Amino acid sequence: MSRAAPAVPRIEARGDLAVNAASWARHLRASNLSPNTTRTYLDSVGRLAAFLDERGMPADLATIRREHVEAFIEHLLERWRPATAANRFVALKVFFAWAAEEGEIRESPMARMRKPRIPEEQPDVLTPGQLRAILAACEGRTSSSGATWRSCARSSGRAHVSPDAPTSGGRPMTP
Repeated sequence: MSRAAPAVPRIEARGDLAVNAASWARHLRASNLSPNTTRTYLDSVGRLAAFLDERGMPADLATIRREHVEAFIEHLLERWRPATAANRFVALKVFFAWAAEEGEIRESPMARMRKPRIPEEQPDVLTPGQLRAILAACEGRTSSSGATWRSCARSSGRAHVSPDAPTSGGRPMTP
């Protein structure tokens, strides 16, 4: 089964960033990465190119420095979730490592950069009262959803937490 080649984002940039991105796109396809990974990686380079262009920052690979990439990551963190910025970071790190390996740059500007920290987000959890209300609404019904909720209530440690149990960030803690 063949996978369709992803639509390669057209990167408009001063300097050699666009030319190298096109060469990298060919490398990614030859590496048989998933089309979604390839698209995400190339989109990340395109977004970096647009960011650099909008701010008059260097667009030649040899002149892009850590400070330029950090400004881009900071920009992403101001507008997107940390996971998105981390995803873009990984894509750019792979791109610059490839460019260094190909001899296009001496060293990646990201060589000593660390991926943005992604804070652990606690999922929303039903309170015991909310769970009781759902189970009450399912009472007497023969639908599979009622059975699913009852099964969930029997098997979930969080569903058995008393209202007086300790909480973390307003959420019940599991035993």
